[in-house]
Amino acid sequence: MPIFLDTNILIYAYSDDELDKQAIARALCSLPDRWISTQVMIEFSNIARRKMGMDWEDITLALLELRKNFKVLTTTDTTIIMASRLADRYQLSWFDSLIVSACLEAKATMLYSEDLNNSQVYENQMTVINPFK
Repeated sequence: MPIFLDTNILIYAYSDDELDKQAIARALCSLPDRWISTQVMIEFSNIARRKMGMDWEDITLALLELRKNFKVLTTTDTTIIMASRLADRYQLSWFDSLIVSACLEAKATMLYSEDLNNSQVYENQMTVINPFK
């Protein structure tokens, strides 16, 4: 079954700050049939640069590694329109609704995220799991 990883999971996988969370995140990154989106790659780049202080060469290498090891869903006009509907229906922030939309579009049954409500079910198809709880 496909799974989807939110940006925060990847940040923990690449960070050396919280080793317990790093181990969990790295284990999730090795599960089969794992998805991320272009939005996750964009957010990862921004956080890696601003908060982790990574240089652009290391960020590029990380992005290439992500592209190689994950299926990447490209955010399209369809993703954006669905996100708008999800934001309204579930009262999500815009960027959270884009993540949920991409996850549903990838047909993932689980979305691993620290940011969304643990155990929340969307569209009777996908459940959010906070792996750090």
